[in-house]
Amino acid sequence: MRPLAVALISLALTLTGCGQNALMGGPSVSAAPQVTAGWTLTRVTPEGVRAVEPSLIERQGGGFAIAFSSDKLGDQHVYCTTSPDGSRWTAPVAVAKGPLTDESPALYEDAAGTLHLFFASNRSQRFRLYETTSPDGQTWSEAAALPEDPDQSYRPSVATLANGTLALAYETLGGAIRFRTKSAQGAWSEAATVHAGGGDPALAALSDGRLVVAYRSYGKLQTRTRSAAGAWGEASDLGTAGEAPSLAAVTQGGLWLVYAAETDAAYKLTERKLEGAAWTSETGLTTGDTDDEDPAAIVTRSGERVMVWGARKDGRGQGLFFARRS
Repeated sequence: MRPLAVALISLALTLTGCGQNALMGGPSVSAAPQVTAGWTLTRVTPEGVRAVEPSLIERQGGGFAIAFSSDKLGDQHVYCTTSPDGSRWTAPVAVAKGPLTDESPALYEDAAGTLHLFFASNRSQRFRLYETTSPDGQTWSEAAALPEDPDQSYRPSVATLANGTLALAYETLGGAIRFRTKSAQGAWSEAATVHAGGGDPALAALSDGRLVVAYRSYGKLQTRTRSAAGAWGEASDLGTAGEAPSLAAVTQGGLWLVYAAETDAAYKLTERKLEGAAWTSETGLTTGDTDDEDPAAIVTRSGERVMVWGARKDGRGQGLFFARRS
């Protein structure tokens, strides 16, 4: 949950370091989050890795891919790691590294098995969105800029609609949430404002063609639904305080919402579920004395619930963690 203002500091920095060692933040007290009953926890990155804003997908051929940002000053870039089973993870590799700050990755995989990664970068002196692709998560194409927003843009979220159209939501520097679609021919639509005062958008596509976006608005979580015909409904206030929501579609039109909620001691991951027409009450997912932030949650093809997030202890990064629940 790092504001863009922090990233702008990097404009005055000389950026150094690459590869896995560049992510290490120096000595820190070892700490790992704790998960509630029914979850299995795996560490993705080594202790001391400064990792935030992860994006998680299930690969079509099996296994998972994660992209994340490093918030280590002097090495604010995007990295990717893959796993055949969720237990063993490759060493993170830098993705389309630019001369300044790269952050806020969003992953998806197309029908051919190619990974697409969208991210925000100020390599042109203004924050805008870029796209890069990879066949394997190891080698990445040169980043291509998306159509520029009148305001600076970051924190993208992507989802594929039932008709194959790619949907993209993102946050602007001025605090608006905007939305675009990309046709099968690669043409982007004009940006439309979904919400004028919010951030942290998270998209989920439903099997009937509807699209739902969850977002933070003045400390509270809200959702809006786009019909299969392309019309946005009214905003729905969930009555929940939280940050960095992640939204995943489940069978029969349900939704799984995971977000960071502030407790008396620290930020903890919390879930709510849309079952039928009603949202369930809040349920905690993590415990312990770490700050658990920036969750990315998915429901696999087999129905398993999986999430990844960054943990901190006393302000120091403790790495990324992956948890699953059948």
